[in-house]
Amino acid sequence: MDSILDLGFLCAPAPESVLPLLADVNDVIAQITLPSAPHQRFHAVEVAQGIAFFVSPISPSFAIRVAQATAQALQPLGFAGTITACAGRLGPRPRKKPRFAYNASICAVDAAIDQSRMPLAFREVKDNQSCWATESSAFSTLVDRLTGWAAENTKGLILAGLHFTMIRCGPEQAAAVLKQCCGDVGWANLLVPTKHGDWYVNFSREGWLHVGVEYKDGAPEGLNALTTLLQELEPLYDYAAVTLNHFGAVTPNSVMVRSPVPGPSDSEFAADHSFVKTSAPGIFAFQVLGPGHPEMKPGDAWQTFPLDGGKRMIISRDPSAWWGRREGYPESGFDALRAANKLLLGKWAGPVTMPDAGPP
Repeated sequence: MDSILDLGFLCAPAPESVLPLLADVNDVIAQITLPSAPHQRFHAVEVAQGIAFFVSPISPSFAIRVAQATAQALQPLGFAGTITACAGRLGPRPRKKPRFAYNASICAVDAAIDQSRMPLAFREVKDNQSCWATESSAFSTLVDRLTGWAAENTKGLILAGLHFTMIRCGPEQAAAVLKQCCGDVGWANLLVPTKHGDWYVNFSREGWLHVGVEYKDGAPEGLNALTTLLQELEPLYDYAAVTLNHFGAVTPNSVMVRSPVPGPSDSEFAADHSFVKTSAPGIFAFQVLGPGHPEMKPGDAWQTFPLDGGKRMIISRDPSAWWGRREGYPESGFDALRAANKLLLGKWAGPVTMPDAGPP
């Protein structure tokens, strides 16, 4: 039985070959239909090595058929070269396991679409069930700002695509890849090496943006750079929470909800984005709140830093008590903080109930 993949296809021309126009390649790949999603369509983007398009979900055997059919269709257009999988890499990395990152989970309500995973009588649901409002100026501006930031801070290649299948890009090409993947597939990834370590940007299936910088044994430079980025992006989002978690593929639930602490499931994160304008999915060592959020209590537990656009950064006076534990929250006093901030937590304001350990 074939496994299921996310796969980028790279059409790399030979030196003497012409590169087909994007419109012509789109006409070719418009014939691709997935057995599990026959109405879904895919689109090409220009990258540093040629032209790429991304397909998900796809089996290895079907991927071979797609590559062969694409090659045959491109030959009459003057294309000669190879069609391979997008397999860009940053190069060797230290074999350090597990690898951790400071992660900012960001919700930009105007860039997202509420998606309950169920079709409604008045709304057609795309096969990819995307939570990204790819036609909105809010989404486009967010992508352009992030890829521009990546270009300014990288010391190497920018990789864009779908996590395990990425391609080398310039900043404008990376923006095009992210926009197309979010539109065609429903999610996208960016990977960038900087002087502060590797960074990832994950446009998740749930319509949340995750930006992470490699954690280097507590060195503050990466966290400081992430804080600066949150300040620069402030007008473009409504809420953010910073956590310490594993580096790489994350979802909102995996980084912001720690059992047995009450919090939204990934389906709930996807189905309603506007709740972040007045409440939060949890209490964290570092959050960015907007004018619609209540004040964090008690006041002496938090440092508050007003931002230019009306939001405020709320940071624990002892963040190491949160980030120094696998659970992601302090060993003592966490229940009291949750009880003091019931108005902020809204429907997730229940106490932390530890499971019964059973008989000794």
